Amino acid sequence: MKVLFVDDQRDLADMMADLASGFGHETQCAYDGATALVRTSHEVFDVVILDISLPDLDGEELCRLIRKSRSKEAQVIALTGHRDLSKRADLSVFDDRFLKPITVRQLRGILDRS
Repeated sequence: MKVLFVDDQRDLADMMADLASGFGHETQCAYDGATALVRTSHEVFDVVILDISLPDLDGEELCRLIRKSRSKEAQVIALTGHRDLSKRADLSVFDDRFLKPITVRQLRGILDRS
């Protein structure tokens, strides 16, 4: 399975990608919304796990744009450090959402379900 990790916390994105690679998946990272959009427009990903608070592009808007890209069939999973998600306008655009820090068990579960 091909997985894209999108997070401006480079160490976190790289760590999740390394774990997923260890599970046997093909992985890439993007550290901002613009790069994620370029990658999903040029390649087909099965899963995109993205931070909803990117500095350059709102995660909800990025999810909507991914749904119009070559990766439109991807499972898009929101990842956030925000504990109060009631202030987020529309998390229904995502297939699922998780709070940071994500555990190895949660990551494996996401990838096993997709």
